[in-house]
Amino acid sequence: MHQKRRRFTVASLLIIVSIGIIAGIVYANKDKVPEYTISIGTEADEFFGTFVGVNSGDNGYIQGRVLVRVNGNPVKFHSEASKIIPINQYIKPGKNRVSIEGDYEKQFYLRVIESQGDENTIVCDITLSPEANEVAQSCTFNANIEYELPLFKSDFEQADKEDIAMKAKEFALEILGHMKENNADKVIPILGEGFNVWHKMAYNGSDSDLEVTCQITYDCVSNLNNKFQPVELQDLKVIHGDNTILLYVDFMKNEYAPDNLSDNAYSIKYKDGANDKERRFSPLILIQKDGHFVCW
Repeated sequence: MHQKRRRFTVASLLIIVSIGIIAGIVYANKDKVPEYTISIGTEADEFFGTFVGVNSGDNGYIQGRVLVRVNGNPVKFHSEASKIIPINQYIKPGKNRVSIEGDYEKQFYLRVIESQGDENTIVCDITLSPEANEVAQSCTFNANIEYELPLFKSDFEQADKEDIAMKAKEFALEILGHMKENNADKVIPILGEGFNVWHKMAYNGSDSDLEVTCQITYDCVSNLNNKFQPVELQDLKVIHGDNTILLYVDFMKNEYAPDNLSDNAYSIKYKDGANDKERRFSPLILIQKDGHFVCW
């Protein structure tokens, strides 16, 4: 199968570098923190091969779009052939649950992998079928960790959903307003508050890791042009979780497979100043901490 080579933008590089930083943190602390990762693929022969980390998508897209939840909280949309999702910042000591919701036509496979140094262990492994019931669309695993994230002190389950959704949208619009103004000095403390917590607790990260990520984000926001798609309160969609809220506007078109649904959800869309091409910022995931919203 031949695929077109993708060109990386500033926004996509931000995501890639952030994941790379996390991977580097895990490697540097491989004797201290096990890493938990969701691996998704559509090609069974390769997916169930000897290397437990493989996520082959050679059998094509899932022909639909699903939402991946961890412990009842929305984490990532998925519509493509394969995906890797680090989840240390969404888990707790002991029992954890991964679930899939949404419509799709092609069977695919999901596993959760525990990585400790050079050792990879499958701790959760399911085959997902369009005909399966809700119970069959999830699996549980035990996490061998000691840290307890403030994420699980954030409780949206008992809150008035309409009220909390409105307040979350207003908070999101405040962030997006700062982005439109290229005001990185205001954006960075807001976007980085949650990362500052979980990168240390869940990945044994250092202050220098945070500084690198913040600098990349600062440069990105500072250099954005003003070709933004306007976002109003009614444009924002809210997905509720037990401890988090996910906010997004819509999905970008899949330019590499236009006949398939995209999983590239965005909170804000803008035009690249160099070639006038549409780019995006990812959805916002919020928790409540000390009485206010925090970007997780």
